[in-house]
Amino acid sequence: MSTKRVTITMPEELYEVAQMLCHHENRTQSELFREALRSYVESSLPLQAWQRELLDARRDGYEAKPDEVMSWDEIEANATRAVTRRRA
Repeated sequence: MSTKRVTITMPEELYEVAQMLCHHENRTQSELFREALRSYVESSLPLQAWQRELLDARRDGYEAKPDEVMSWDEIEANATRAVTRRRA
């Protein structure tokens, strides 16, 4: 696998926390940041897919019965409940 070198900036306090984590977990900065990004991507993508599914369902429902679709607040409440159940 090929790699790319990147430069990032962050507040000094966050950098110090990263250094402490590296030392505590016996990791390099690269390992720590790769794992942090990997974790962020894994936790973000399912929610985005779920939102797309809800929007597709709402669109399909609207096209079938325009007078009987849920409001945006109802959809958001349903999505919140579903995500909470998935994470439990």
